[in-house]
Amino acid sequence: MKAYKIMNSVMEKLCAFLMILMCLCSFAQVANRVFFGKSFIWTDEIVLFSMVWVTFFGSALAVARDSHTRIDFFVSLFSPKIKAYILAFSNILCAVFTVALAYISLPVFKKNLTIYSSGLHIPNAVNYFAVIAGSVIMVVYFVVLAIQKIKEGREAGKGDRKE
Repeated sequence: MKAYKIMNSVMEKLCAFLMILMCLCSFAQVANRVFFGKSFIWTDEIVLFSMVWVTFFGSALAVARDSHTRIDFFVSLFSPKIKAYILAFSNILCAVFTVALAYISLPVFKKNLTIYSSGLHIPNAVNYFAVIAGSVIMVVYFVVLAIQKIKEGREAGKGDRKE
């Protein structure tokens, strides 16, 4: 669990850094246009790249905090034990979907290795790697959550037994 907490901390700091970077670059771009009538070539690309990375790393953090939007009306009708197992199964399904997303993104990533951005001359694959990296991190978080839910189900099941 220590590695899990370290990973959360790194992800939070990285997302915060990228958000600050986006704000500073956007501010610099606007200020340069207003005061000097010119624009930087590179700021839009940095903002775009940062936004893509924040999207996938932020999604991973939402998974880690178990705060993704879900409709749990029907799940809440079940006992705590069944509810925990349903949520564990849901997390496993999400992990499978996320693995598929990463797998499908690989060819797109490879194709964009030779295509460069116009301002920074960085391979466009950097954006597509965010999908892969974010997906891998989400899978880790989904698996950890599924394990936690299974443990919760077992604990809830112990209370159901009559001694």
